[in-house]
Amino acid sequence: MTEEQLQWANRRSRAKRLLCVHFAAYLVVNALLVLIWARTSAADFWPVRPMLGWGIGVVAHAVSVYRR
Repeated sequence: MTEEQLQWANRRSRAKRLLCVHFAAYLVVNALLVLIWARTSAADFWPVRPMLGWGIGVVAHAVSVYRR
């Protein structure tokens, strides 16, 4: 393996780890938002707005990591 290939593999590995951290944060924060919604007001499901907005960001992050 050349030095360039090694650097590319390291960057890709780091990008995948950061995507996992991003996705984990998305899940935890949105679960907390749903809990807050459930405990306070069961009328309008307002957590869907941040879920969709942030979800677009997570999908864009995943596409940037897994595209060639």
